[in-house]
Formats: sequence, structure tokens, C-alpha cells
Amino acid sequence: MKYVDIYCIGVSDSSHIGAWAALLRYKGYEKIIRGKIENTNEIRATMIAIIKGLECLKEPCNVTVYTQLDFIPKAFELGWRRRSKRDLWHRIDELDEIHSVKYKWYTKIA
Repeated sequence: MKYVDIYCIGVSDSSHIGAWAALLRYKGYEKIIRGKIENTNEIRATMIAIIKGLECLKEPCNVTVYTQLDFIPKAFELGWRRRSKRDLWHRIDELDEIHSVKYKWYTKIA
């Protein structure tokens, strides 16, 4: 399987207009995807970035997803309950069944 890194970020302003972006890295190649969303917050925008990044992969891969939100890796590592944003968690779980995914927290993109 291929090894892919995905760096994800989501942002939102006080009017709940947000944006998301994902940087996919594989063997020196990079691809950036991004989008805007309404009625969102930073958490939802970041989760959408994760989903969009994983959906870009055309075959099962070993993936490390880096996110600026530390609770996302902890949700997987510690088995935290995911009561809100169930639609997004459900889609992430579906994509995790296709790919071998690890989630890591970062404070800035290298």
C-alpha cells in the first residue's frame, strides 16, 4: 500500500462562514484541495477537510492525517464518544474502513 500524509485545516469566522483545506503528500508529490462552506465552525470545517482528503485517494492507502485539532486524534486513540457531528464522524469511519489511517495533532505545518 502507498503511504500518504494529509494535512488538514478548517477555519470559520464569527458569521459562521468557513473554509477547509487539505494538503496531500505522496513521494514528493503534493496536491492541495480546498473549499468554502456556510453555517459551520472550525471543527466541522476541519472534519470536512479530513473527509475530502481521504476521498481523493483512488485506492486503499496507509494514511497519516495531521490536524490542528487535538481532540480528533484523541477520539480515536482514547475511544471518546462522538455525540455531535455524527454525519461527519460516520463518513470518516467509512473511509477508515477503506484506508489504514492514523491521526496526529500538529501545531503548524512543516
